[in-house]
Amino acid sequence: MTNKIQRGNYYRLKTKHFYEAEGYEVANAEVKKPMPIKGRLIWIATDIFASDLIAMNGKEILFIQVKTNRGDVSKAVKEFAKHQFPPTIRKIVVCWPERASVPEIFEG
Repeated sequence: MTNKIQRGNYYRLKTKHFYEAEGYEVANAEVKKPMPIKGRLIWIATDIFASDLIAMNGKEILFIQVKTNRGDVSKAVKEFAKHQFPPTIRKIVVCWPERASVPEIFEG
């Protein structure tokens, strides 16, 4: 049994490979910030502009949020709405149903 972080990393990597196969150049859009808790530093991962990945192919730029639960798609769209993206940027929510070889793709 995998935990939530391992599952999220797996589907983020799967999405990265999916878009690379489509001809995009893909980079992680996550930054790790230190947070002191009880005298220790805990590193917290934070998404940049509500995105897990950023992809581009010379024609367009995609900000991609990866989800494994279809119920979380609307939550991701609301997170995208908090930021002012230029009209040329596409906001994509990629949802991976269990055992699917191709994701469901929603425009944010």
